[in-house]
Amino acid sequence: MEKEIKIEKEKVIKVKPRMVKTFTGEPMSDKPEYLKDMPNQKLHKIVSFIKSSLRGAACLLGMFTSVEMGFMVLGIAEIVGVIEEMV
Repeated sequence: MEKEIKIEKEKVIKVKPRMVKTFTGEPMSDKPEYLKDMPNQKLHKIVSFIKSSLRGAACLLGMFTSVEMGFMVLGIAEIVGVIEEMV
């Protein structure tokens, strides 16, 4: 999505929304008003990958070392899952 900005009468440049900055130096939001309260998807994805990695590690620990350690890591993964839902 490009936005046209008129500099002079006959000169028009096309920029992407994130290239345009407000007077405070902050990038202008290109999100519609109804999406401004949407959670941070990138952070949610990172926390989800951490949770999945912990679950995989818990399975490996339970199979090859100690079942108790596997269950403890699964408990930690569930705590990370709660954090994931709050992000």
